[in-house]
Amino acid sequence: MRTLGFAAVITGLMAAATLGVSSHARADDMRFSFDVGNVAFAYNDGWWDNDHHWHKWHSRHEARMFKDHYHDRYHDWKHTRDHNHGWHDR
Repeated sequence: MRTLGFAAVITGLMAAATLGVSSHARADDMRFSFDVGNVAFAYNDGWWDNDHHWHKWHSRHEARMFKDHYHDRYHDWKHTRDHNHGWHDR
């Protein structure tokens, strides 16, 4: 009887550990494949870095996450719509 209770506790701990790892993985979905501090201007088709180099998004998810968290630097249109392909003189 005692062994059965111990097994139940171990199973519960393993389940809790699995859930903890699973929720931690979801929190890491916010990762970017670049330094967001280097983004001067972002568009739905890519972004300009501070050195005036153009970069395409690696995925739609990456663009959406940037838009949601850094909307002050994001424009929801293609960069070619703007004068000078979206590069703004500062």
